Order: sequence, then C-alpha cells, then structure tokens
Amino acid sequence: DGNASAAARYKAAHRRSVEAYNRVFWDDAHSLYMDWIDVRERMPESGRRYFYTDHNMLAIIFGIADRPKAQRILKHLDRRYEELCRQFKLKREAIYATPANMYPVSRLGDLVDFGELQNQKTYPDYENGCSFFHSTGFEIAARGIAGQQDAAYDAFERVMRYGYARNRLWAAALKWDTGQLISEPLNNALLILWGFVRGCLGVRQSLKGLILEGTTAARLEGTRHTFCHFGRDVTVEVRNRRPVLR
Repeated sequence: DGNASAAARYKAAHRRSVEAYNRVFWDDAHSLYMDWIDVRERMPESGRRYFYTDHNMLAIIFGIADRPKAQRILKHLDRRYEELCRQFKLKREAIYATPANMYPVSRLGDLVDFGELQNQKTYPDYENGCSFFHSTGFEIAARGIAGQQDAAYDAFERVMRYGYARNRLWAAALKWDTGQLISEPLNNALLILWGFVRGCLGVRQSLKGLILEGTTAARLEGTRHTFCHFGRDVTVEVRNRRPVLR
C-alpha cells in the first residue's frame, strides 16, 4: 500500500525465515521436512521423521519448499501410499483422504498421553496415521502448486467419489484401514473445496482479489466453477487449461 520500506523489511524477514526453516527442518536424505526437534535433544539427529503431512504440504503451499523439494516430497508421499496399500491389502481408493503421518510413531512419548488417547499406540488410530479431511485439502492444493494439476484433480475426485458418496464427510477424520469415521462433526471438509480451487483451478484467493496462476487439470477443460469470494459470487471458466474469470 505504498510503504516501500516496510515491504522491504518484511520481505527480508520472510527470506531469512524461509532459509532458517529449510536449514533446520529439511531432511535431504529422506525428502521431507522433519516433524519436530526437541530442544533438549541433539539437532538434527533426534528430529522426528514420521512424515506428518500438514506441514510438508503447507511448506509447498507457502513457497517454503522450492519446486525440486516439492516434487521430492510428493514423490515420497506417493511411494508411501503404495506401500501402505500393499501392507494393509487395500485398494488405493480406500485411503481417499490424506493420513496425518505416513510412518507409524515409534516413540510412545511422542503421542498424546503416551498413546492412551483413542488407542494411538496402534497405527492408524487418531493422530497416529488417521486421515484428516483438512489435510486432504492441503494435499490437493500442494499438488497443483507444485505443477501436478492432474494429480491434484485425482486426489479431489478420489475423495469426492469414495468419501463424499459414502459418508458426506461429516466427521474430522477417517480410519482408513477399516473405513470408519472418527472424531466429532467438523467443517474441515470445506478445505477440500479450497484445495480444489487452489490446486485444480489455479485460483489463489487474496485480500486484493483473485489471482489466476498456472494451468489447470486437463479434465477441467471447458468447465465452470462458481464460488463466493468476499460475499460475491464469482465464476471461473477453464479455457486452454487456463482459468479465466467470467
């Protein structure tokens, strides 16, 4: 808004924060951001590597992870989906929502009440591996931002076809090994729609309006999507794999 000096200060602070976050938390050997590091332990040897998905997807969404890191995170995520399906003898659509973490927690002290809360000692149970619908929205958005628009649409289509059709996504989480919904009724599933707009349509919502960026999923060609932004209905049409405001 015309305050160039303040903008410069915040941009510099943001750059330093991104550099620091990558320096401390990026694990190049495992292609993920570590979950956390206890300050009482040695860094980075004691960092947890359960591959919690929220902060890895958010790092992509907010530009903390550059394009190569984003691609490596998502490749690792796809590999773990395949491994979990083989291990639990499930079809891919059974894990239609994004798990909280992709590897079982190995230290009980890292769990709430040492795993006593909702039997988190078992994977997947509650915050140790269950799928959360808000995380699904993050994955859809992250894939589109990373240039995987078709994979973003695959994730959106999967959750709508196998999740919404079965249970209307009324809960907070899915115990994907059994198909059981858990936790309380929440509106977390609304983030799935946000992820669709951001990751599949390439529309970024900001305080200054809508920013159209990137290409869209190929299967959206010719479609229109209407949603509310700041109290007004707006319609985006896909032309030549690009979002266009109508």
